[in-house]
Amino acid sequence: MSEQQGSLRAQKGNGVFHRTVLRLAGLLLLGGPLSAQVVAEHVEPSAAPAPTEVKSPMRLTIPLAGDERRGAVVDLEVNHSRRFTDTAQFIVDRMQVTEVRVGKRLGRKKQEELLITAYLVTEWFRQKVDVSLALVGSGHEAWSWKDRIVLGMKAGDVIGGGGLGIANSSKGQKLEVSVPITLELRQALASEPSLQIVVSIVE
Repeated sequence: MSEQQGSLRAQKGNGVFHRTVLRLAGLLLLGGPLSAQVVAEHVEPSAAPAPTEVKSPMRLTIPLAGDERRGAVVDLEVNHSRRFTDTAQFIVDRMQVTEVRVGKRLGRKKQEELLITAYLVTEWFRQKVDVSLALVGSGHEAWSWKDRIVLGMKAGDVIGGGGLGIANSSKGQKLEVSVPITLELRQALASEPSLQIVVSIVE
């Protein structure tokens, strides 16, 4: 390589370097991005689907059988539970069963029992509802429970002793009922087990 050719290459290299430096300096002066930047924009929240209105009395059927991921509720380990929130998709006279949990615990004399917990919410004050629970297997009722509950009572009503059933000053009520797991109950729930919740609005 001749000395003249080497000099030309050096000049070209210096020219490219200087142009690159000038571009970077220009971007910095103009506030131009050197890399991708985070962008923020307003997004309208998607509306939650409205619950399905059901006439009173409303019956909710919750399957308690096992599947590929987990066993049946009656075969749960002690202090474990299953949670069901699909019940919130339905409403009867502004009242919903927002969540149901079915778990297993040790009761008196170390006997295993199922603990059924239902969360009831209403938009009304002093709404009276009849609530019944039933454990069903193979289409036959194996156990049942029923009571009248007053939802959405004011604090003054509770202090004055007004209302029937279970009084609560808030618009929500946590209902807990325990069921001893007997041999008969286990056998009844061996096939197609389910929990049925019936809510009837008291006029």
